Amino acid sequence: MIILGIFLIILQILDILTTNIGIKLGCEEGNPLLKKSFKMGIPIKLVIIKIALSAFLTFLLFLGSIMLNWILVGLDLFTFIIVVSNIITIQIQKKWNKIFNIEGESMKNVLQVKDVREWVTAIQHSKKKY
Repeated sequence: MIILGIFLIILQILDILTTNIGIKLGCEEGNPLLKKSFKMGIPIKLVIIKIALSAFLTFLLFLGSIMLNWILVGLDLFTFIIVVSNIITIQIQKKWNKIFNIEGESMKNVLQVKDVREWVTAIQHSKKKY
């Protein structure tokens, strides 16, 4: 079942890409353990670790362990759900950006906030600077 490992590698790459796109659009990292490390962009160490671990698990599939196959099925499903969630969140964020006229360069001035009212205030203050 090497296909499970290849699918996991592809899903990890898609997770990295969709997370990067989401962060650039103004989304936050959902994993509280990684949230701080994503403030400055996607850490390259994390990318290397995710892909290396997926490749290692794919290599281990050559041992023919049934238990490892089931573990990879679970990891594939979990990562697939994360990628789909990222894509949905990106679409929602694009709508918010369009509603509040947030495009490219002005997005850098908008801080991540928990309250929409604070977000709107931050947008209005960033427009006054120009």
